[in-house]
Amino acid sequence: MLDPIVDSDSSLEALSERLEASLSLRKGGSKKRDNSVGEANHVITAWKFNEWDYYRDLVPCKARGLFTLNNKIVTRGYNKFFNIDEVHETKMRGLKKTTGPYTVTVKENGCIIFVSGLEDGTIIVCSKHSTGIRDDLTRNHAYEGEVQLKKLLQEQGKSVESLAKLLHEGNITLVMELCDDSFEEHVLSYKGKEAGLYLHGINFNTIDFKTYPMEDVEKFAKEWGFFSVKWFKFDDFTTLMDYLKDCETTGSWNGREIEGFVVRCKLKSEDFFFKYKFEQPYLIYRHFREVTKQWINERPISDILKKYKDEKFIISKYIEFISNYFHEFPQAKERYLQGFGIISLRKLFLESYGLDSISAMNLFKINEDLKKAAPMEELKNKYIIIPIATIGCGKTTIAKCLTKLFPWGHIQNDNIGSKDKTQLVNSCLKELETKDLVFCDRNNHVKRNREQLFDQFYGFKLNYQLSKYCLHFIALNFVPPGTDKKQLFDVTMERIVARGDNHQSIKSTSDPELAAKVLRGFVSMFQPLSPKYEPDSEFDEIINVDFNVSTEDALKQVLEQLAQHEDLIREMPSDDRITEAIASARAYVPTYTKTFGSMSKSKRKVDYFGLKVPHQQIIDILSTVSHPLLTQLQQDDRIQKEFHVTLMHSSHSGKNQSEWKKYHSTVGTRKDSPDDEQICTTTRDIELVNLVINEKLICIDVKVNLPGFEIFNRFPHITIGTLDPSIKPFESNLVLEKLNNDSSSSEIIPINQPLSNNPIFAHYLSK
Repeated sequence: MLDPIVDSDSSLEALSERLEASLSLRKGGSKKRDNSVGEANHVITAWKFNEWDYYRDLVPCKARGLFTLNNKIVTRGYNKFFNIDEVHETKMRGLKKTTGPYTVTVKENGCIIFVSGLEDGTIIVCSKHSTGIRDDLTRNHAYEGEVQLKKLLQEQGKSVESLAKLLHEGNITLVMELCDDSFEEHVLSYKGKEAGLYLHGINFNTIDFKTYPMEDVEKFAKEWGFFSVKWFKFDDFTTLMDYLKDCETTGSWNGREIEGFVVRCKLKSEDFFFKYKFEQPYLIYRHFREVTKQWINERPISDILKKYKDEKFIISKYIEFISNYFHEFPQAKERYLQGFGIISLRKLFLESYGLDSISAMNLFKINEDLKKAAPMEELKNKYIIIPIATIGCGKTTIAKCLTKLFPWGHIQNDNIGSKDKTQLVNSCLKELETKDLVFCDRNNHVKRNREQLFDQFYGFKLNYQLSKYCLHFIALNFVPPGTDKKQLFDVTMERIVARGDNHQSIKSTSDPELAAKVLRGFVSMFQPLSPKYEPDSEFDEIINVDFNVSTEDALKQVLEQLAQHEDLIREMPSDDRITEAIASARAYVPTYTKTFGSMSKSKRKVDYFGLKVPHQQIIDILSTVSHPLLTQLQQDDRIQKEFHVTLMHSSHSGKNQSEWKKYHSTVGTRKDSPDDEQICTTTRDIELVNLVINEKLICIDVKVNLPGFEIFNRFPHITIGTLDPSIKPFESNLVLEKLNNDSSSSEIIPINQPLSNNPIFAHYLSK
């Protein structure tokens, strides 16, 4: 072992102050979580920083994985390091400022595990941001790492206590990769004798990053029985890069498929790491995984293939292969969705072409051969325009203009009187049998609406004569990111007033109060388009049209983008035709009247009253959390589509009529929204206290500032998601009640974040 390196007490005290101060910061902020470890119940604090703050060098300590005890660092991960060209320092210009020797380690493909020790012989085993025993029946990386560590040491005839004391004396952390397919599959396979703990680094527990040379890491691994990662050195940067590029052409090293390399060197005399990850074949492996899940979930094959251009031919063969495989082994579908069997299925497909992992790069040659031998019929597109808007943005006017100029379809949700929520999509698909484009006219102001459309379009497509076509979804986005909601309300309200009663349901002349109330509901609920996240990532194309611009400008913007599709617009209409189309659209008078007013006065039963919570803010918080159950919920699409805090349920109303009536009078008894909710302009503040995780669900414990109202949920909360449909969201109450009596019954991750101006709403029982 090398001589210990330690920080001064004053340096550690200063770090502690920075960490505590960062808890309240938005930029460079942190979260902490305490866990008890060992028989002495030492309280270890895990610090977690926002991923994006590492990029901007805003974090109090650059360690990715930082754990403290009594203000001292007891476990420390590497400084976060980046791939080639990912940040300024890893662009070629920056890397040429580094100095050698360049130590290259093979990048193993598992989950990171940190191991350190305390003076009394207590071992500390951590995942990236967590340690300690948890009541968790899903994958617990830290716990699995500890189990495998203790088993290994027992087999070696060594004691856990001796390792812990050695690590404490050296003031060091072992950095390992847990690679074991029986626990969790990644991209590369680790089975049998290849599964286990791979030691690839030993860090000093210091504020600045100081790490052992690989010679000493390998020596330590052999002494304690760990796998040691393979490594080699270069003195010259140019020679290094030539070698790495050569390895990338095969996706392998020394006859073994690998994900890439980590390069260790010096930058300004400090230890510095960067990654060199291979793009292929891992990108196509990820495509295989995504395609398999889509196929299992019955996405039409034509619509799966349209996402892939360069690999379309080999992916079509892959789909053919898995169709036969799952027909023979239907029970494998569920295991695949749970994350098992991914690698073995991929290997079976490679073997069907006479390939193994090492020769997987030949997939691309096969792809080209298939393209030449049997060119695939290019499926034509059928186009669906889906507006993202509120009332009064001008979506119907644009739709009327387009259908005046071209023989396209236009289905208005406002013209559908049926309670059947599938009629809009079915009507659009029927139009697409004879038309190239249909305008699916609905506001789609919340993500739930957009998700419903995608599910129904793909789900019902097979019922129509559309098998030879791909569905191409175009978002017509009227509300730019960052739009001021007051401005949105003012502009659209002015238009609603100007059109008077010339609408199927919103009669601003007859009932101006109702019109304003309905619009406020839509504006307050509006969820902006987020193309990087589901469901908005399903859009193939986005046309941004600011709700502020004139109809003529908006129409020309839409036409210019649609004209990029030669199968839609071969010749742009003249200015005269555009003027004529706009005049025709403005002269449109609905012939159908939706009984919106009378429906809103009907005796629809309220299911519960609650506070609406901004969906994206919760998603942003979850993006900073690393937990196997959260990953599982995301993979299984079990995250709630809307977030709210229930204040009073109809089951509470019997003995509490006065409070029930108070909520009613605040929100209103009319159903002014086309959805199953009525939004009130009254808002209240809430505070997100803790993210609570047990084996069945994830929820957020909240505090509500609700003067003048009684809250009938003893433990106000937001349900994030449940493990399966049999676990209902209301069970969050049971989890929080149990937690109140037994603090160890669930895992707690502090949030401590206020959310202001959350509207009260009534949720009605389904029709």
